[in-house]
Amino acid sequence: MNKYDPRMYGRIPGDYDIIVDTLLKSVACCEKHFEQMMEFFASRLVTGGMLITTESGVQWGWKGNTKRAYTPGAQLDPSIGAFRVLGRDGLGGLGERLGLTLSSAAVPNSRVDNSRDDAILILTKDEIVV
Repeated sequence: MNKYDPRMYGRIPGDYDIIVDTLLKSVACCEKHFEQMMEFFASRLVTGGMLITTESGVQWGWKGNTKRAYTPGAQLDPSIGAFRVLGRDGLGGLGERLGLTLSSAAVPNSRVDNSRDDAILILTKDEIVV
């Protein structure tokens, strides 16, 4: 199934303690579908549940993509490519809007580009206070 296609979400029943997606944004067709996927993931996590990804998985996002976007309303100008990369700060901000708190854990044996360590990024669903 395509994780960015909201038509698929009805086929995935239940709530989850843990969702693992190491390439969270790497092949998203557009910001709209990426954000819909993140909203779906957040809605399916139980309180205290975790979405686990890697820092390298949020450094992607077609930064250098200059091909035509096929999503209606998508911006085609290649200069916006830099804004398609989520990064750790972007993930933290998105998580905050969705009721998720970002934390991380270093993984010293995993090298992304031989110059720095990768990290496990964890978004935890906050308790709902009534």
